[in-house]
Amino acid sequence: MRKLVVMYVSLIVLVGCYPEIEWSDANVEVDVSVLDKEEVELTISNLPKVANVGFKLSDELSEMVTVSPNEIAEPVPNTEYSIKLVIFPESDSQVGTQVGELQLLVLKDENKTIALTPPLKIVINVEDPALVDLPPEPDPDDNNATLEGIDSDNDGVRDDVQRYIAIAHADNEAIKLSVMKYAEVQQRMLIDSYSEEKSIQNFIDFQKSFMCMFYVTNDFESSSKRASKVKSMMNNTRERTQAYFRAEEQLAGKSLPSVTSEDMSTSCAFDVNNVEGAALRRR
Repeated sequence: MRKLVVMYVSLIVLVGCYPEIEWSDANVEVDVSVLDKEEVELTISNLPKVANVGFKLSDELSEMVTVSPNEIAEPVPNTEYSIKLVIFPESDSQVGTQVGELQLLVLKDENKTIALTPPLKIVINVEDPALVDLPPEPDPDDNNATLEGIDSDNDGVRDDVQRYIAIAHADNEAIKLSVMKYAEVQQRMLIDSYSEEKSIQNFIDFQKSFMCMFYVTNDFESSSKRASKVKSMMNNTRERTQAYFRAEEQLAGKSLPSVTSEDMSTSCAFDVNNVEGAALRRR
């Protein structure tokens, strides 16, 4: 039995000598994250009675989609065949929407094939895993209408700030967690700005959260830049800026404890030795 190997075909000739094939779905659309796998099962029928029928994916899909089986040898008329698509974007796959086709080919000779119509349209939405579990970007007007803003998942950080941190630090979990904690403390400082007792505790937590950022990076300058960026995002309205200054005023004249370098190893709210990005440097 001669096996159809599509990669060696140099010429595709489209002719209307065969009836149209029938797909169970007119098109396929799949949402999948990088390094995740999705499977789609389909059926195909009304194949011509020929020696070999093989599948060819368009270039846009060939690196992330496989077809099983990869050929149908000697199709039988009036028979429905099952096929499975396995979609697996590799780590270097482009994030975004990829549109392509799955084409059935009949091998006529070594350098000529006939494409059966219609091809199956395939749409793959490749998602950045850093964004999959994030809340949607909030409407700026709604988000800035109140002091608290929008925190739809109730994690203590405004959704817009949470999204920024997750995207900016997607490649380092330890830094992401430390910056998230810093943002959470900043949010509490604003909300609790009328309370002297809470403002004092928030200041202590604020020192710890910054020390944690420094601890996981061992870079004071980069930690300061991250802190400044988050602070500017958190205090982006007049009401929030006033709340920040009010929280600082609650500390005036108080004798406050400070976090020293000896406290750095315990300043994080997570186990740095078990989080990627910090453990390798500290062990």
